[in-house]
Amino acid sequence: MNHVRFVPCCLALLTAGWCCTASAEQPIFDEMPRWKGGWGFQVLEEYRTESRLLDGDEPVGDGLTEEVHLLHVQGVYTWSKELRATLKVPVVLHAERQVLDGTDVRRETDRGLGDPTVALPLKSYFNLDGRTGSWTFAPQVRIPGGVSDGYDIYDRVWGAGASVGYSTETYNYHFGASSSTWIYADGDEPLEVSYHMDVGLNLHGLGSSGYLKWKTSVQHDTDSSLTVSAGPVAYWRFTDTVHGQVLYRHDFYDRQKPGLDHGDGDSFRVGVGFVF
Repeated sequence: MNHVRFVPCCLALLTAGWCCTASAEQPIFDEMPRWKGGWGFQVLEEYRTESRLLDGDEPVGDGLTEEVHLLHVQGVYTWSKELRATLKVPVVLHAERQVLDGTDVRRETDRGLGDPTVALPLKSYFNLDGRTGSWTFAPQVRIPGGVSDGYDIYDRVWGAGASVGYSTETYNYHFGASSSTWIYADGDEPLEVSYHMDVGLNLHGLGSSGYLKWKTSVQHDTDSSLTVSAGPVAYWRFTDTVHGQVLYRHDFYDRQKPGLDHGDGDSFRVGVGFVF
């Protein structure tokens, strides 16, 4: 195994929207591997609860919730530090939502394979006096997944996207900003545009390193939906091979597309990654 020459970037790209929208962050935690022939995989478990049914930004009724339990299996191969390929496969372990059926409340469920995403992140690194950083351009393709058991939390259509990002850090601090866009083959699906910013601290101790950061995201779709979410994320390098991350995010503002949809959510994610 190649020795990991790792300087932790304190912040990476935030997911655009929530679990149904492909994350701008790439395996392994958008950090590595940066050496020729390096590869790795990570497994992330995510829980998401949306607490209200919305008509635009107006609540229709509290207590009408949507709960989603996801497993993300993701991998990366690096040809060089400038060029890598990633694959992200989501699995819906269980999803359940409450919707209005006239004056009654109906429960709907979903389970099965989500929509995999293939990306080709291209990076350009720079080194300055006491500061390093990188520019990133990542074209991506969304592939329709399997048939769900009930209602669908994924689009099930072909999609093409791209993200651009900038990050810079010192020994102690980091700043990052990015934007991403998705367009779908089905003309009924809206164009998705999101903006991300992150600020945080690099952590050093116990013979290892990690980070603690605050991630903020704004997602706007052409169907007039708008979500502003933010929260902390912590990462630690346990060994050169084993890495872990914990993330929490809250929707501070949520306006859904015209009609009824769930919003005002909270999500929690924990994951472990392995690099070789």
